[in-house]
Amino acid sequence: MLKLSLRTMLAALAVVLPGLAHAADVTGELTGDTVWYASASPYRMIGDVTIPPGITLTIEPGVTVTTTGSDNQLSYDTSKVELIVRGTLKVGVTAAGQSDPSLPVVFRGTGSIGYWGGILFEAGSSGHVFKNAEVAYATTGIKTEATAGLTLEDVVVHRCNRYGLWVASPSASLTLRGSVPTTPGPAKAAVHTCTSSGSSYTGIYSIGALTLTNVDVHSNYYGGIYSAGNSQITGCNIYNNGKGGGSYPYGVVWNGALANGNQTLSRNTIWDNYFGGVYANQSASGLTYLIEHNTIDRNDDYSSSTYGIYVYAASTGSSVTIRDNIITNNKTYGIYGRSNVTAHHNLVWNHSTDYYSVSAGEGAVGCNPLFVAGTGSNYRITSNSPARLADSLAPQRDLGALVYINDPTPGLQGILRQNTTLTAAESPHPMPGDLIVATGVTLTVEPGAVVQPASSDNMKCGYDTARTELIVEGGLSAAGTAASPITFAPASTSSGAWYGLRLENGSTPGTLSYVEIARGRNCVHTDASSLVLSHSKVHHCSETGVTVGLTTSSLTVTGSLATSSISDNGRWGIDNSGALTLVTSSVLRNYYGGVYSDGNSQLTGNELAHNGQGNSGSGFGVHFYNALPNGNQSMSRNLVHRNYAGGLRIDARTSGITDLVEHNTFDNNDLYSSTSYELYAYVTSGTVTVRDNILTNNDYYGVYRYSSGGTFDIHHNNAHGNPSGNFYGCNNGGIGSFTCNPLYVKTDGTNYRLTSNSPARLADSGSPQRDMGALPYLADPTPTLQGVLRQNTTLTAAGSPWVMPGDLVVPAGITLTLEPGATLQPASSSDFMGCGESTDLAELVVQGSLVVNETPANRAVVKPTSAYAGRWGGVRFEPTSTNNSVSGLEIAYGKTCVDVRNPSLTLTNTRVHHCSQDGVNVSSASALTMTGDPGKHGGNFLL
Repeated sequence: MLKLSLRTMLAALAVVLPGLAHAADVTGELTGDTVWYASASPYRMIGDVTIPPGITLTIEPGVTVTTTGSDNQLSYDTSKVELIVRGTLKVGVTAAGQSDPSLPVVFRGTGSIGYWGGILFEAGSSGHVFKNAEVAYATTGIKTEATAGLTLEDVVVHRCNRYGLWVASPSASLTLRGSVPTTPGPAKAAVHTCTSSGSSYTGIYSIGALTLTNVDVHSNYYGGIYSAGNSQITGCNIYNNGKGGGSYPYGVVWNGALANGNQTLSRNTIWDNYFGGVYANQSASGLTYLIEHNTIDRNDDYSSSTYGIYVYAASTGSSVTIRDNIITNNKTYGIYGRSNVTAHHNLVWNHSTDYYSVSAGEGAVGCNPLFVAGTGSNYRITSNSPARLADSLAPQRDLGALVYINDPTPGLQGILRQNTTLTAAESPHPMPGDLIVATGVTLTVEPGAVVQPASSDNMKCGYDTARTELIVEGGLSAAGTAASPITFAPASTSSGAWYGLRLENGSTPGTLSYVEIARGRNCVHTDASSLVLSHSKVHHCSETGVTVGLTTSSLTVTGSLATSSISDNGRWGIDNSGALTLVTSSVLRNYYGGVYSDGNSQLTGNELAHNGQGNSGSGFGVHFYNALPNGNQSMSRNLVHRNYAGGLRIDARTSGITDLVEHNTFDNNDLYSSTSYELYAYVTSGTVTVRDNILTNNDYYGVYRYSSGGTFDIHHNNAHGNPSGNFYGCNNGGIGSFTCNPLYVKTDGTNYRLTSNSPARLADSGSPQRDMGALPYLADPTPTLQGVLRQNTTLTAAGSPWVMPGDLVVPAGITLTLEPGATLQPASSSDFMGCGESTDLAELVVQGSLVVNETPANRAVVKPTSAYAGRWGGVRFEPTSTNNSVSGLEIAYGKTCVDVRNPSLTLTNTRVHHCSQDGVNVSSASALTMTGDPGKHGGNFLL
């Protein structure tokens, strides 16, 4: 027989016979249904109180229950006061079942944490009501083994030194649910600040069936929730748990479940827990774990690896489904998975590794969710959040625990879901992170507006997680004016400070006019079916200026050389894989090269200069690499000069392609220290036509054909001043080609128009013939006597000497007249034209007529200043030369001073002397008559 102390017996009588002791002191076993009235509050348990089977204890709203610090009774804890329930406990209601949420019931020890034992529901207890209550300072706040189940409503359990809630039997079940607060403030149901006397104690510990709804679980020293039974946790805030480390320092730990059971997490916010948000251990077969629509953020306090979700072990027949969650900022891992984990439609972002040993699955998002505030203060998502309308359901709803209400996103970032206009008046418009213009939405940028991307990426996603991007899936309207251009550029002056503008397949950008896009990485990338850049400038991009990414995409760049430019970019100016039309634009100083195209392209009227300095022998102004099947690439009327390794490279290695290079001017494309080319052609297939171009002043080659195969059709080109070969491997340039100086207006690269006597004038393959090269003759005179005379010309004695620095051609139909006393002075031992039969000696070539008249006192003279034989080439009368009248002429110091190839020539009173080869050479088809009067200048004289 148990022996009870006198104190214990007297205390027990106090429950039955209140008149024997103070009415608020209670202890012992109830002998009948009992009500603890608010009017008699507070009640002090001075020892264990037991509710036996069949007995009900009702505790009215507003009652406060306190305890003493010791027990001395035989119970679960002989040293601490406990409320032991074997019958029925009704808390927060009257005997009539009425409740009052404004009057909570309070169970509280009068001392420190762990001051009393707590409330214990034994297996056979049933019929409980427990609402609007606070349980505090217990060893374990509430422990249940009740197989009939226990439901707690709007109950707060806190400051326990073991468990806040303990479901101690696999046959027991516990439900804790809280009302949703109507105003901001503490949750109506919570388990928090359980400090634990041992490392395995958590705020909630269950090996049975646990249901939590709208509960705050926070600040529990060794962990938030531990469940080795079944559980359904919904709408809870689980945060700041596990700071003491211990065995389970997570927000939620699942360690198996009941046989063929399941555990579910739905619509919870889980943040700032020590090791991680959720730990799921599949310790038994046949388990089903579902984690859906939760927000799991910043569970990262541990100095080593931390996790959003950690799935441990893969058990036979078990499954783990992770979907529709937002999992962010958990430092090391977002989802650390196993082979039987199925993940899809999650936003996982900003971890060292977002997914480990698990596939991201369909619908994965990797961008900043754009919370209202984050860090626990407000995890609702804002208007542009990529988590909106992105879950796995139909129709799609928002990811994460908290749906979008009406919170705006600050700044231009996220996903734009409604038509938006950016004004000049409100500029600059900050863009702190990637901005996606969604399908069906149009972003309109007014003239004069400035869009200012950040030099970092708050979204940390897209094609470059470190740089801000403007990604257009819908429409973009940006129509600036010459007076009010539109600008897309960061405040930073560094190239590559943001990523650039990306136009996705299916987007409708239309025409961007008077737009400046600067200092990005790849400033413009288009996969759109059509994009027009009109009078726009793309510059100082760290990689490529403009990229055409798809074979189905087209790009047109147009404007004027002053208003349309692609310049100063770190790789190519333009990289084209689709269809490129480049018209009247400047492509300048791009580090790898000007234009690279393996798609179709048409380049007309452009200037391409100073490109390729960072690409060694591959730094060309233009590189055509094949084309689309049966496609074509063409260049017409372009000025291509001072590029690094060459002007144009053609790789034609695919059958069916057609490349046309016509009416371009290539000059000085030779900045590379090794071999360089004005035009390099690697042709093994397809058809390449090169005609009507001017190619000049390369240190190595003009036109260089490498390999054989395909069709290489070259004709009517002027190549000059390329010492390793004006035409290499291509039959001397074909019909109509020549190697004379084209006589530009200026030779310093500032004006490539042709002057009046240029041999490239009226020399192309057309009918009637037009000028070769990119820039036709306007009205610029050739400043000296060289080139091709285009009109009858008289050289006077008064204007003498007439300097002739290079070959002078008098074409058919044109007459050159030397007046008596006139002096024509060819250059000595040089030929500025660099062509003719002596490319290093100036020649006078008569295809038309030469007229020289004399007077008794004066003769005309043709000789250089140097009085040595062979200093110039001489006068050559071509077969077409007619109507010549040469009387009283002195020709001296030539190579062959007079070369007669026309049918008939008469020289009267002509002196020919000091020639290094022949004085007069007469071809077999020609006739020469020399007559003279000794009284006139000594008659004819050959010396």
